[in-house]
Amino acid sequence: MLNKIVFSVAAVVLSTLPAAAEGVPGLAWRYVPTGYGQLGCIQRAESKLYQIGATNVSRNNNVNVFGNLTNEKIGISCRGSEAVIIVAGDDPFTVRDELYKAF
Repeated sequence: MLNKIVFSVAAVVLSTLPAAAEGVPGLAWRYVPTGYGQLGCIQRAESKLYQIGATNVSRNNNVNVFGNLTNEKIGISCRGSEAVIIVAGDDPFTVRDELYKAF
């Protein structure tokens, strides 16, 4: 089930990136067990995206939260008490680690 979540969120995140002449952007993901339920996870995800300066923050079915950050696209999928954070772009590992600490 986790692989299905990762691939579906990754597909949406990557589909929003413009084609790059220099090749494929970096992609990083991380599974995060949280101490919150579904709604708490979504609220924390949105709050952290706004806190780091993300734009175009939006929800999809109260399960996924998406946002843009300068040269990165971010997707956070919440299912119960777990979250999957996916970042694609120039420096995905730094952004992913910053988001991870929010949970």
